[in-house]
Amino acid sequence: MPQRPLDPADSSQPQYGMGHNEPPIADQIKAQMDEHLTEDRPDFYLRYQEALETPKRIQEIKTKKQLGDAGDFIRLGKAIIQHIGDAKRAVKQPHADRASACDARHNELVDPMQDALDEVQQKMNEFVAADEQRAREKEEKRNADLARQREAEKAEEKTEASRPSPAEDESSSPTPPPARKPGIVAAAPVRRNRKVRSDAGTTVSTQDARIAEIYDYAAAFPQVMNDPRVREAMQNAIQKQVNAGVPQIPGVTITEAKKAVAR
Repeated sequence: MPQRPLDPADSSQPQYGMGHNEPPIADQIKAQMDEHLTEDRPDFYLRYQEALETPKRIQEIKTKKQLGDAGDFIRLGKAIIQHIGDAKRAVKQPHADRASACDARHNELVDPMQDALDEVQQKMNEFVAADEQRAREKEEKRNADLARQREAEKAEEKTEASRPSPAEDESSSPTPPPARKPGIVAAAPVRRNRKVRSDAGTTVSTQDARIAEIYDYAAAFPQVMNDPRVREAMQNAIQKQVNAGVPQIPGVTITEAKKAVAR
């Protein structure tokens, strides 16, 4: 079926090529946010720059009037941040909806496939573990058999050594030494990282892995207590409890302080 030519007037068709190049996405977002920010407040950027200069004008607060003026700035700054957040949400929402729908479709397809992979992987791991156990048991059995054979040979040698020599018993006819029994070859060590190749060419190999499962958080905590991410998570969790009114927490200093709040 012949493909119909692109129609510039048909918005349902993708517009590529000369004359249809779009600006970078960052420039598009900047332009859209600027439009939302200045739509109802044409002087937004002027007030924004003036607000950024305010900390330089407030060197030190010495009077209640200055405290009130500083409170005005805090309220203004919060209003500016809120206005920027509203513009961001307005511009981002269509993209967020598309991203959310894309993620949902992705998860709808990937999650069942990942479950299937995990199920087969578990069966592969179980086979490798059982095969490893069988090889280990075989090695232990052969080594035990070898040890028993060596003990029997030592006992036999000891018995031979205790018999009288021909010089001591001339009447006894010399007896040939007993035939030595074939020995048991020691088992080779359990092979590691064995490889299997499928008919389709896939190579499957074993790999040593160490899996951690915490059963005692208090005992394991010292190992990770200096990790910055752990400390940050702890600080946030502790602060949340303090904000909820917990009066005392071991190892934590809770300081009562006044905080200026501008509304």
